[in-house]
Parts: sequence; C-alpha cells; structure tokens
Amino acid sequence: MGLGTGFWSWLFGPRQRPVRGTVRPLPTDGRMQVVGESHYQPALALVADGRVTGSNLKEAIPAEALLVPEPHNPYDRRAVRVDLLTSFGRAVTVGYLARPDAARYQPVLLALQHRGEIGSCPARIMGGGDRYYGVHLHLAAPASLLGPETDVDAEPPRVLPAERTVVVTREEAHQDVLLPYQPKVPGDIVPVRLELGFCEISKGTYRGEQAVEVRLDGRRCGELTYAMTGRYARWVKQWAMDGPVLCEGYVRHEGQRGLQVELRLPEVS
Repeated sequence: MGLGTGFWSWLFGPRQRPVRGTVRPLPTDGRMQVVGESHYQPALALVADGRVTGSNLKEAIPAEALLVPEPHNPYDRRAVRVDLLTSFGRAVTVGYLARPDAARYQPVLLALQHRGEIGSCPARIMGGGDRYYGVHLHLAAPASLLGPETDVDAEPPRVLPAERTVVVTREEAHQDVLLPYQPKVPGDIVPVRLELGFCEISKGTYRGEQAVEVRLDGRRCGELTYAMTGRYARWVKQWAMDGPVLCEGYVRHEGQRGLQVELRLPEVS
C-alpha cells in the first residue's frame, strides 16, 4: 500500500508549484467550503504562517486561491483542485471543491485554461493550533462566472501602473477591514490590491464634498485626501469607463496610528 500525499507533505513539506498561466480574478459574491483540507495541513500552515484563529470570521487569514480543473484525475474526471498562493508567489494544494460543486464549475475553468488562464478568488483560512485548518472561498455561482465580467474572450482586469506613492486618510475608521492584512513583522508591509471609487466626505472642513474612496475586498478602508482627490477624481472617472479601477498598494502598521494604507498610482498631470 502506497503512502498518501499527506504523509510526504508532513515529512518533507508541501510541494510548491509555479503558477502557470495568466491569473484571472473571478466574481466573489458567494461562499464555498473546500473539502479534503485534513490531507493538506502542512500546506495550510505554510500559507497561514502558523497563525491560529478563533471562530470569529473577522479573524480569518486572507489568501488567494487558484482553481485548477483536473479532467484527467483518476478518481474524479470532473475534479477541481484548490491551490493557495504562498508569500513566495508559488502555489500549494490545500484541497478540492466538493464533487457536486466541481461538476458545475469545471466547464468554466476549463474554458479559461484553454486560453492559458487560471481562475482565482479570495480565500479565508481558519483554525490552527489544536484544531485542523479549514479554508473557504469567496466565489460566485458558475452562471455569474460566465457573465460579461468573466467573458473568456475579454482581457484580464487591468491594474493601474504603479508609478508613485499616494497616501490614504481615514483608515482609523476602518481598522476592522485592514486587520486581516496586518503585517506579521513590525516595520514590514503587506501588498494588497485595492479598488477606487467615490464617496462623500463625512466630517471636517470639506464635509459633504466628494472624495476618491479606497476599497479592500469590496469594503471601504479609507479615502484620498482632498488635495489628492482633486488631482485624481477625473482620472478615476475616466478609468472607470473601462471597468473596475484596480491598483496596487500595501498595508503597514504605524504605532498609535494603527494600520495605514498607501497606494501606488500612475503619475497624472
């Protein structure tokens, strides 16, 4: 009788794969449990960096999942493997979609795979310590994945060029949104992908006026200063005509100020 994957993972550490193909973010308005995680605890511990969570969903550890169809899987030809990205940008297997779910999602994922793309979605890890790690996904229903936002003939979502650093304000009111991205090491930063939109300034000299809103995982985490809104507002409106306005950024911890966000945006005139 052969030894399973789980045994060798415990002995030598989880196998890390390079990511092959263009990563395509998928719609996230749904939640799905991953199965088989008990066989991949070393991989989950690696991605979680050994951290332990309670039962509160707000404590869940964020990660990025890749959904890999396996039409040649000897146990289930409709299988969909779930990998998570490590801090080194490589993928480790942490489980599979349940068989009924895999049967519904695999055709969409195969269509992406045939174009050299791989579907991705946010994942959340919970557990650790004296409990098994578990993981769930934020993933929309298959019918939504086939909508215009994931048309397999469309270009992947565009991320703005990262040419300059722009500070964010009002993060103190949104620490709960930033907490899952708190750096593990003092002075370190955690890279994130953010979305820009618009909101109304709620207090201060410019109360009632428009500001560029900054969102993380679809939730508000701050806004641009009044001066930076003046510089970028018309550009954000223009960029939004082509779809979600996504940009790179990072979260850092700044002592009594708590978790702070900085964006990387294009230079504009």
